[in-house]
Amino acid sequence: MPNTWIVEQSETRVLVTRRKPVRWDVSARAEFPPCKALRLAHQIRQDMWRELQKIKGFCPAVEVELGEVFQVRAGGRVARHVHPLASEWVEDLLNSNTHRRRWLAYAKART
Repeated sequence: MPNTWIVEQSETRVLVTRRKPVRWDVSARAEFPPCKALRLAHQIRQDMWRELQKIKGFCPAVEVELGEVFQVRAGGRVARHVHPLASEWVEDLLNSNTHRRRWLAYAKART
């Protein structure tokens, strides 16, 4: 499948999604320290996809609002039935210390 990710970047926001308009059927929020927002968004998207690919019709999206502290919203659209625990799974992922350390190390790397 070709890389068909939609990436929108501005001075205040980064969005990575597969479809527009973004629909947040499943979502969770977390704060992150400033870093390379696009790299952070892609890392979260990848791990979220790995976690939620069991949900049929899941289309991930990650939005990073830039500021002194980055506000991240992760989740996305679900084409079929939304699993009642899906948002909780995303929240658990965003709060996983192991994932956060890896994402931030990558997003702060000098490449």
